[in-house]
Amino acid sequence: MAPRISVIIPVYNAEKYLKECLDSVRGQTLKDIEIICVDDGSADGSPAILADCAREDGRVRVITQPNAGAGAARNAGIAAASGEYLAFIDADDFWKPQLLERIYEQTAGCGADIGLYPNAVYDDRTGSLSDTWFSGWLPDRQPFRPEEYAGRLFQMTVPAPGYRLYRRSLITEKGLAFLPQHIAEDIYFVFLAMAFAEKICFIREVYAYLRRGISTNLSSSLWKYPRETHHSLLMIRQRLEEAGLYPLYRQTFRTAAVTSSEYIFWHVPYDILPEPERMRMLSELDIADKASIITYHGDDEGAGAGQGKFGTLVRMLRTYGAGYTFRLMLRKLRKD
Repeated sequence: MAPRISVIIPVYNAEKYLKECLDSVRGQTLKDIEIICVDDGSADGSPAILADCAREDGRVRVITQPNAGAGAARNAGIAAASGEYLAFIDADDFWKPQLLERIYEQTAGCGADIGLYPNAVYDDRTGSLSDTWFSGWLPDRQPFRPEEYAGRLFQMTVPAPGYRLYRRSLITEKGLAFLPQHIAEDIYFVFLAMAFAEKICFIREVYAYLRRGISTNLSSSLWKYPRETHHSLLMIRQRLEEAGLYPLYRQTFRTAAVTSSEYIFWHVPYDILPEPERMRMLSELDIADKASIITYHGDDEGAGAGQGKFGTLVRMLRTYGAGYTFRLMLRKLRKD
């Protein structure tokens, strides 16, 4: 009989945190799970840790592949999975024991395709925790249909594969997969799963922890691969158009495209991503009217520094519009 949940863990040189991650998954109060670990060509002690866990726990399966990136590793895990639902966790993150039981009960009980759950950010340097803004964007009732909140669907949670439970049949029937690239390989999978779902539900309690304060640095990756996020967004728009869903989700897509594009432009200087190319990118993403975001802002010492609260407000209004700016400000006030 198929397990209730297949947990997929991409592993690459994760020996420092891998045992803690695996123990948090193996220790879940929901026991009817399979744990699929995809070793993506690790050159450290990760394979030995995985082998030990597989010997100790028959629910643990290890797949080994040459290094191809987290997206390819997750795709291999999906292909091997047999569970009713899919869950993802990165090898340096960890869960409280109750997570899978709570989110499965909620999602299956609602008959939903996707169950959302929040996370707290764990600072590895200080040991401190901080909640995310997850719950501030959700509707007041559940389950809900994506089209009912089409204007803000992609802004409801962090655009990463974790923090959701996915019905496996949704993923297989829609042919969803992670893109074969270095960064932003996941937003294609996450956003389209949200758009294609029939019903979505959520829990508000925090049981998942995202580790920060380690060596990974997204902004440095943008310098190496400044066009990959743009490619992911183009693929999302294309798939929505093919499904006849782009008019419905145009607003939430445009908001996501503006946010992602501005982040790229902030970190990547003109000599790597020239202004004419930036303008072309905006046009391809249906956000040519947001030309104000092509300016290279730089880091805290660069061109965007010191613009002040009023300047920031003006830029946000010009870039995002009044409605989205108000929501961002309200979220910040609640957090403070």
